[in-house]
Amino acid sequence: MFIKELLERQQNNSKVAIKYGESSLTYKQWFDQSKDISKKLDKYLADSSQNIAIFLPNSNEYAIAYFSILFSNRTIIPIGTQSKKMELCSTLKYCEVDLIISKKEFRDFLIDALLDYESKIAILFVDDKSIEIINENNDYIEKSGWLTKTNTEDDVVIMLHTSGTTSNPKRVMLTNNNLINNIESNIASLKFKSEDKALIAIPMFFGYCNTAQFLTHLYLGASIVIMDRLFFPKLFLEIIQAERITNFTGVPSNMLMLLEYKNYKKYDFSSLRYICFGGAVKRQIIAN
Repeated sequence: MFIKELLERQQNNSKVAIKYGESSLTYKQWFDQSKDISKKLDKYLADSSQNIAIFLPNSNEYAIAYFSILFSNRTIIPIGTQSKKMELCSTLKYCEVDLIISKKEFRDFLIDALLDYESKIAILFVDDKSIEIINENNDYIEKSGWLTKTNTEDDVVIMLHTSGTTSNPKRVMLTNNNLINNIESNIASLKFKSEDKALIAIPMFFGYCNTAQFLTHLYLGASIVIMDRLFFPKLFLEIIQAERITNFTGVPSNMLMLLEYKNYKKYDFSSLRYICFGGAVKRQIIAN
């Protein structure tokens, strides 16, 4: 199975797939808007431009951009919006990116960061689907040919960055098969179903969120709520109660905040079946 098929098979589904703040996105809207942008990509980019970066925060737009790239048969390179100029340019060069999908609110930062970039690069803004060219007099980055599409399940879908625990973050190439196997294992382990609703609070370009939350719930035709503010126990419990959230993934600091929150009995969180967490490294300081 191809990852893009997960949304294709939901293209006529009017169920709300993603909710972010006051805005919501049905599966049909998600499919239609991703298809629309993919046509823009196909019209603008040559076949040699295989890798497209997403420079967006957790949002409906991130999900739309993600599948527009897949519908265009290209590879996703997610880049955190907290990235500094050096990290951004290094990733674009290393991954041989010719185009970035972003929003107008990041325009000034991107243009400033890319002015000294050695290659031509384009930015597609999801706000109005306009494209802006940076360093227009230069050529696009030379392609090494190390990543080619075969139109099989072994094609690379996304290149996620590692945590950089031992050195600078690296990129891990994940194929359709890699992701589908992970998704199906996650569903079997936690017994997820189409009635489930996940709350996303960690970055969507993190490996766990990408597969175990984002793609897993899409696979099932389930629903996702994206937290649009910083994590606080009161906000967390309000969302769980209002949205009838069934599962959540966080980091240990989230769990500590919840354990220390005294007013939890005010809320109905009976819908919550699973809380998953991980990602921290325990450090012990021993005095001499």
